[in-house]
Amino acid sequence: MKLADGVYGIELPQLDRLKGNCYLLEADRGWVVIDTGVNTSKVRQAWENALQELGAGFGDIVHILITHHHLDHIGGAGWLQQQSGAPVFILDRDYANANRYKKEEFTRLDASNFFRAHGYTQFDTVNPLVDFRAMVERLTSPQPELEQLKEGQILDYGRFKLQVLWTPGHSEGHMSLYDRERRYLFSGDFLLPDISSHVGFYPGSEANPMKTVINTLNRMHDIEADLVFPGHGPVFTDPASRIDTIIEHHKIRLEAIYAAIEQPANIAAINEVIFGQLDPFNIFLAVGETGAHLEYLIAEGRAKKEMVDGIMMFQRV
Repeated sequence: MKLADGVYGIELPQLDRLKGNCYLLEADRGWVVIDTGVNTSKVRQAWENALQELGAGFGDIVHILITHHHLDHIGGAGWLQQQSGAPVFILDRDYANANRYKKEEFTRLDASNFFRAHGYTQFDTVNPLVDFRAMVERLTSPQPELEQLKEGQILDYGRFKLQVLWTPGHSEGHMSLYDRERRYLFSGDFLLPDISSHVGFYPGSEANPMKTVINTLNRMHDIEADLVFPGHGPVFTDPASRIDTIIEHHKIRLEAIYAAIEQPANIAAINEVIFGQLDPFNIFLAVGETGAHLEYLIAEGRAKKEMVDGIMMFQRV
């Protein structure tokens, strides 16, 4: 559980078969939490066990920091806030996204129409994958009361001094935390050790999330970090090398998708070429991922899209 001086990690069960990392930092006047996981009985029990192992209680938590608004990072924040009384912080650029969970803005019908427009006609309004409202309520209630952080802000916890970094792409308002003196980077889902972070183009997304990801990777390439603490997977070193690998992966994927649209094709057909057969959860991820790459190609003038009989078709220019 101890990962480095003053840093403890908890690996929690998350969505589908995924696991996620949360961190506890032993600060001068208590414990600082980075991300919380979803709110399920297994996750709640894991938090209780972890604190007991550290000889701490919920009341010893002084701050809860959320790297971004996705369910597997913020879902348990309201519950943990209730138990501890600690304030919950998120980057100001992600505040509105996080508060959307309190509203019913994206309905089952919206989701069903989105999948159908990309060629997945088997998705309907009774499919649990598209019932986002039910999933949100199940995994994020109660909602936390959020406070906002600013890019560049320094969070002074005595032995830790964390600089707030805006690292968008995986999420528009994604926050990483950097301790310059210790050369620690808490990267959330911005930078992962063995997979590329999901980049999705969905209703309400920014226009070109893939370009944002590549810009962020380039901007963060030379950060001086000896240890990277990611949102998923093991702690790793040499972030510059990892960034190079991810950028190259996206270049290869862009060319593979470009090759798949020599003739007009919808995303379902493209995904069959790129990924083969997928289960429903990975279809959800692949639709957004392929869409993000296609929007990048469109912005570069290499592809175009057109709605034909209710289905969005993509083709090379």
